[in-house]
Amino acid sequence: MRGEMLSVRYIDWSYWLELSGQTRLPTEAAARIRAGRQAFGVPNDGALALANDLAHGLRRPPLIVVSAHPEGGDVVLEGHVRLTAMALAAEALPNEIETLRGVSPGMTRWSNY
Repeated sequence: MRGEMLSVRYIDWSYWLELSGQTRLPTEAAARIRAGRQAFGVPNDGALALANDLAHGLRRPPLIVVSAHPEGGDVVLEGHVRLTAMALAAEALPNEIETLRGVSPGMTRWSNY
């Protein structure tokens, strides 16, 4: 569901930490982008253009998310820009969003969630 998708965290990498204000949350990154913030001087044009496309009904491949727990704590493995665009276009997204999700207790070594 859309609300669950927007609670997926970014990977623990410097760019995504900077863009999200250290929260790793796409909703925070979207707010910062709307406020004109950039991470390390990288323009947000790609995420903004994709958000516009999503708002007009364009669909993209599903995100790949992973978790150490079946009940949640998802981290995006592939699709960070798409996740950012989804947060930017959240109100226009359908309620159901397809994702590919993997669960393994070993993810705690990788995801830092």
